[in-house]
Amino acid sequence: MNHFGSACVSPVRPAIGARVRYPCNTAEYDVFFCTMSSPRIISFRIASERVAELDSIATALDRDRSHLLNEAVESYLNQQRRLVAMVKEGLRASKNGKTIADEDLDDLIGSWVKAKPPRKKEEKARQDK
Repeated sequence: MNHFGSACVSPVRPAIGARVRYPCNTAEYDVFFCTMSSPRIISFRIASERVAELDSIATALDRDRSHLLNEAVESYLNQQRRLVAMVKEGLRASKNGKTIADEDLDDLIGSWVKAKPPRKKEEKARQDK
């Protein structure tokens, strides 16, 4: 059964992203085949506090827990794809001799760190002088 409540079965599974037409009940529907077209059930352990948080957010957004988990997994996968791409790019650059000297790296990382504001005790000591 599909989410329209009708059975749409294809004898041959189309490629991901392919546009196909299936006869469903009395009408034909354009179906864009993607990952969500054939969801799989998985299970894993999660702290009950997290489940309560998910349910609370799902209620507030008028969504179900499954929708939130699918969004979270998609976000995680996108993040990991970007990380893998950056690592591959770094390895390619390294193989091509495009590296950064230790001193330059220290300067680069140092430029990302903001100076810490003075603590209240230090500021008061300066004012007393």
